[in-house]
Amino acid sequence: MPRSKTKVSIPILLQSGAGLIVNVGRYTPNELEEIAREAAAGTCPLILRGLGRFGTDVLMRVAKEGKGRVIFDLT
Repeated sequence: MPRSKTKVSIPILLQSGAGLIVNVGRYTPNELEEIAREAAAGTCPLILRGLGRFGTDVLMRVAKEGKGRVIFDLT
């Protein structure tokens, strides 16, 4: 029987000092703001991909919470 995948806790990884690249497809704007706050509290970058469904207003709020630690991959 295949083992189930362990759910990754992004906030815990950011608190541990990990830099991450995250596809944001399943996250809400509020969750992205929370993740950005965790990145701001640490020292490593958080790269967010798949932001095409979010408007500029959401990206601005996430960027503000990230305080320079969040990078948007808009490719």
